[in-house]
Amino acid sequence: MIDISNTFNENTIDIFFSNHVLEHVPSPSKTIALAKKMLKPDGIFVAITPNGSDSYRLNDYTAWHSLWGQNHPNHLSDTFYKQEFKDNPFFSSSISDNLSDVIQWNQKKNQTLLSSFSSELLLLSYPNVKV
Repeated sequence: MIDISNTFNENTIDIFFSNHVLEHVPSPSKTIALAKKMLKPDGIFVAITPNGSDSYRLNDYTAWHSLWGQNHPNHLSDTFYKQEFKDNPFFSSSISDNLSDVIQWNQKKNQTLLSSFSSELLLLSYPNVKV
């Protein structure tokens, strides 16, 4: 693990992409805050994590329950992301092959929470844009 907080200047990167990392960091909120600081004003935050959402828990409790513990110490859900990006456009959903929902969200730049019934959760946000 390395500390990159002093490696990049503020507002210098276009995209912050995290694929199955946030659930392992000591503080997902601090990592997101760092990403917001490093992203350009129109930069996009992308995260794929295990799905800690209630809808997935209700849909498949055994699979949901097996995601947490030593393997994934942080329990990330659509509720968590909704709080982290409460003032920003965001899209939260299970990963699917249907990109039309993402395209529509990107055109509107609103706050979209879609069903999250599978084991992975996708979060997209423009964290430096206000809704």
